Amino acid sequence: MNRCRKWLIHYRGSMTQKEVAALSMIERSSYSNIERGRRDPSVQVAKRIGQVLGCDWKLFYEDINPIMGTEEKAMLIGSKHSHN
Repeated sequence: MNRCRKWLIHYRGSMTQKEVAALSMIERSSYSNIERGRRDPSVQVAKRIGQVLGCDWKLFYEDINPIMGTEEKAMLIGSKHSHN
């Protein structure tokens, strides 16, 4: 775990962690831990956060940063496969 979800910060935009947490019906500290990658949200919480931020809840469970460009993703995928 322990991977910062920079894409989540991108989707949050000008909203505060407190605002997103309140709208998602979770504690701000829980949201902070999710955003920092210290915790993974349950599916139910991921869906609520996704709804609040207008992003696909499944992004929480993907290894690739969803705001990367296509070429960046292809490079990352290529380097992952070359290490296997």
